Amino acid sequence: MSTGPVSEVAETEPASASNATTTADGEPLTMYLFVRKDLESDLNWPSGSVITQACHASMAVMHKNSRDPAVLEYLNDLERMHKVTFAARDPAHLTKIRTALTTHSKVFHEWIEQPEGIPTCIATMPYRRSEMREVMKRCRVSLYK
Repeated sequence: MSTGPVSEVAETEPASASNATTTADGEPLTMYLFVRKDLESDLNWPSGSVITQACHASMAVMHKNSRDPAVLEYLNDLERMHKVTFAARDPAHLTKIRTALTTHSKVFHEWIEQPEGIPTCIATMPYRRSEMREVMKRCRVSLYK
């Protein structure tokens, strides 16, 4: 089934050998995702539905901040984007993460699944690891596995 014409955009410049989103000390811009682990483990959501929550949150934060210099820099090198996904244990843990991000003036979007009104994921704008260090100390999270 055809969905209509597909347009392709040719790159006007060859991809650079250096990563534009990495600082001189090698610190890349990274999007931080915090996904509720209990959605899958306790509430029996299918893994695809849980993954979709992270997709929603990441798209929303990028769209809402599309003119921010960090977002533009991050999107400048699509082949080398960095994201790290952490597990929020439950709704209370997600609230703690939200509070830490707000306290440290980090820009983020919290996805609330509708129509249920369930907070499922927080995605940050792209930040360097050094910019997120204090937040991560407060959150005590592990990688989502």
